[in-house]
Amino acid sequence: MVHIGLREADRVEITVLMDHYTGLFLLKDQGPMRRNRMVAARAPLAEHGLAVLARVSSGAEKHTIMLDPGPLQ
Repeated sequence: MVHIGLREADRVEITVLMDHYTGLFLLKDQGPMRRNRMVAARAPLAEHGLAVLARVSSGAEKHTIMLDPGPLQ
C-alpha cells in the first residue's frame, strides 16, 4: 500500500458548479429550478449529477481541482 502524507489546510472552499435537474412535473418555477416549457416527449433527458470546484490553500501554496464524476453506468 502506498502511504500519502496529507498536510493540514488553512482554507478549503467548495463551490457546486452544477446540479442537473429537469422537472417535467413542476407546476411553476421554484427558486433555481425552472419549469421545462417543452412537451414531455421532446424534453431533454437528464440525470441528477454533481460537479464541484475545490480550492485548498496552505500557507502560500494553493491548489484547485474540479471534480465531475460523470454519469453512473
